[in-house]
Amino acid sequence: MLDVEFLINPPSILDRPLIYRYRSGILRARVKKIVRVIAEQQGKELVQCSTAELPSYCVGGGLFPSMALCDLQAPSTGRSGPNEISALQALSHEHAEVAILFVEEGHPMLKEAAWSIAARSCVIVEEPEVTTSTVTPILEYLVRQSEFVRNPDLLAVREFRSHFDDFIAEHKRLDLPSFKQEFDRTVLLHVEPKTGEFLRSKAACKQQLGPNRIMQPLRGLVERADPSQLPELLHGLAVRFPSGRTGREIADELARHAQTLFKPGVGSQPTRRIRTGFRRHCAMPGGGTPRVNFWLWAAIVLAFTPRLFRIELQGARRRPVADLSLVTIDQMGREFLRRLPGEHGGDPLSGLWSELEEAVLRVRDEAEDERTAQGKLVQLLSAELRLSPTGTSNWVESLRKTLTGRVAPGETSNSLLVQPPVQRDPVRHRKPQSFADVIGHQVTVERLRRRLQRNESTPIILYGPEGVGKKTLGRLYAKGLLCEGDPAVNSAPCGSCEPCQRFDAGEVLDYIEFDAASPHAADYVRQNLLKNLQYASFSRHRMVLIANPDKSQALVDMCLKTLETRSDLTRFIFTVTNIRAMSDTGKSRCDIYRLGRLDEESAKSLGKRFLGASSLSMDERAIDLLVAEANGLPSRLLELSLTVSGSHATTVEQMRRILSLDWAPEAISIGHFLLAQPRAGEGVPELPRGWDCRNAVRRVRSVLAEIYRFYESRKVYRSAFLHLDGDAISELTKKLCVRATEMDVPFRDLWVEISLQWTSDHNDCPRAWRQTRGTLSKCEVQ
Repeated sequence: MLDVEFLINPPSILDRPLIYRYRSGILRARVKKIVRVIAEQQGKELVQCSTAELPSYCVGGGLFPSMALCDLQAPSTGRSGPNEISALQALSHEHAEVAILFVEEGHPMLKEAAWSIAARSCVIVEEPEVTTSTVTPILEYLVRQSEFVRNPDLLAVREFRSHFDDFIAEHKRLDLPSFKQEFDRTVLLHVEPKTGEFLRSKAACKQQLGPNRIMQPLRGLVERADPSQLPELLHGLAVRFPSGRTGREIADELARHAQTLFKPGVGSQPTRRIRTGFRRHCAMPGGGTPRVNFWLWAAIVLAFTPRLFRIELQGARRRPVADLSLVTIDQMGREFLRRLPGEHGGDPLSGLWSELEEAVLRVRDEAEDERTAQGKLVQLLSAELRLSPTGTSNWVESLRKTLTGRVAPGETSNSLLVQPPVQRDPVRHRKPQSFADVIGHQVTVERLRRRLQRNESTPIILYGPEGVGKKTLGRLYAKGLLCEGDPAVNSAPCGSCEPCQRFDAGEVLDYIEFDAASPHAADYVRQNLLKNLQYASFSRHRMVLIANPDKSQALVDMCLKTLETRSDLTRFIFTVTNIRAMSDTGKSRCDIYRLGRLDEESAKSLGKRFLGASSLSMDERAIDLLVAEANGLPSRLLELSLTVSGSHATTVEQMRRILSLDWAPEAISIGHFLLAQPRAGEGVPELPRGWDCRNAVRRVRSVLAEIYRFYESRKVYRSAFLHLDGDAISELTKKLCVRATEMDVPFRDLWVEISLQWTSDHNDCPRAWRQTRGTLSKCEVQ
């Protein structure tokens, strides 16, 4: 069975073990979600397990009704281990309990004799190669899942199907991600968003003549915050650039259209036409005004400009694909809708300030104000904000200062604003300069030190979550290879010798770093890197740090011959987020080091380093909030510290405001009302000021999830609920325990029933409230 067929018509029950063989893994998350639903329908809980634990689950070794899922990692040795063979044998047993195994195509386990037996005993779900025999279910799945397809009968259109038959004929081997990319490109270029009609190439080209192809959906998206306009905007941009585009061209086009939004009369009175022909005013989502929405959109366009500039055309033919630029614009639109004033908390630009600053500094440093679309947009937005009334939102004041670089007259330095890091704060330079400065990751640091002492030449892979510090350690290791100090000294690299100082200044010719996820990375490796590695080095080592090789398997394969030589001169360093996505061949030639999230103590020490002197006057509980919000990721912790460092926040309440967590006390109050003893004739309470149904449902879900975590571990995990008055989560947990006792049901059963009422997709807060109160009132009847 193909995985797309499994997702289209999933079985209601599983009566045999299931093995999912995937190639790219593009549908792994969806398959896992369906498996979880099937387990719940059978009254079981899906639990993760290792290959060593899988046999015990297959013979019914779980303490509770459960269905085991083993997501098998590729072995670093290139050979199957005894646990993996035992897992296959357990799945093949005639009376085996239902269990799930995810395994990558090409895994050595699939060559074992036990595999042929397991293949006959289990349900096999496979990710297909795209061929004429598999294209029909693949297209059916993509049509159902695509956000850009509004006509469910599109697959019945003969020209639409013929287009993909021709595309398959042009390619000898085609994987699912590449085919999906072509599918998205075709839908964007040739499917009319409003009618769902498939247009032939000539008809699609004629659409370019429409001057409002981009502007109309852009106004609908920004003025009315209408999500349905985003696919039409993407369609318009795809038609506008049918012969290929770079990210820079797209960025310029967006900046020019953003300028048009500021023309007089645009957005002054948002209206909506009704059937009678008259117009009526429509409220802005989240309580925002059109002009504020325009400011936010313009700021997001500028913040995403550096990302778009880094996108180039793929290949010499300049063939348009459903490319990274359109994917980035789709992300921009979603970020805009998510960050609308009133939807995202106090700072809708949180997390984008550094990129916004980069774009503004590029304009300012290169004196491009009059020459580029971005420069003109900066000027226009600055003029708009200068005319804005005093007392506007904190983020608007911060945006004005970012664009102009000036502080408004009469503004005090101790005002509590959510400010971007416009000033060159010393926090930027508090990254470790040697291994002795590193906080956390001590096991990996010690192993890298030993490598320097032994002068090992094997390439290394540093893998872990995004923002965990992979590049920082990779750069320190490269710096240590150049260092002329004694590698036995614990502080290596020393940071004081000439090579270390040149490395810090970015003046080392023999250090190469690039991102494998960029569209032109493969061409760079083929045409430049591999040729340059043949020449002599200026230093005793040449270091190559490649980020995200898991997103370009072909690029690692290009370097295999160089990796096999294990030259004493050239040292490869790979930083990887998804280790499973790297080829087994590439991993077998490297030493692998895993970086996990920082523990609470290490994260707190690092946070104090980032905050510097301001941490001395700060409440320890406020620092706890900052650390918990970063979730063990140094990169996120640095970003939050930059946001906090200029605000002079010292108390827990101020920190909650800065981090947009000040909704938590009101959410706790709602939780107390929700779980209180039911009373006759009670109604649905009013929502707090500034909340809507979607916010309320999402935040009640958070409270319920935290109640269950606290019940299981007696510990508060989410940062929003830390250090609230009176142990708020503990009190709510006790209250729900009392309700469960009154109803004579287990705590977990009552919690599940209530949670399900708040986890449906309708976002109907009053209905969920009434259902929950109705559930709790059963104890009165009993």
